[in-house]
Amino acid sequence: MSECHTKNLNPLIEVSSFKRRSPCLDREGIKMPNPPPESKPARALTLLSVVIPARDEEGCIASTIEHLHLELSLHGVPHEIVVVDDGSTDSTWQILQGEAVKIPVLRPIQNPGTHGFGRAITKGLDSMAGDAVRYWLALNEGPRLRLRQPLLAD
Repeated sequence: MSECHTKNLNPLIEVSSFKRRSPCLDREGIKMPNPPPESKPARALTLLSVVIPARDEEGCIASTIEHLHLELSLHGVPHEIVVVDDGSTDSTWQILQGEAVKIPVLRPIQNPGTHGFGRAITKGLDSMAGDAVRYWLALNEGPRLRLRQPLLAD
């Protein structure tokens, strides 16, 4: 006899009285998937890395970082913010260096190689220290910067 994953069984049916068959069938006779192998419980998040590619973002990079840091801090999320300057020709790099003094979890890095969105993301992924990651765009659009639960649940 095989063991059945009993998630879809009627709660009024006692498992001991249910005739187990192979393959596992639910009460409608639909084949059920094999139960998942025993897995370790999920670890608690120790550090969320947020990677932000930035190129010529002097007009919004400071407020983006400040708002993101504030939201994550208010929600008690341990985090680092990795901003990749992807060949900016404006004052983005200087702004990032100034913000790093005010926000210790900010890690500005420069992409000296070939530029582009994907390359900047890759550079940020290679430089992050967290056990979870999200990328963020350097856009300061107010309410879009609000932290939503799915950011933490993924």
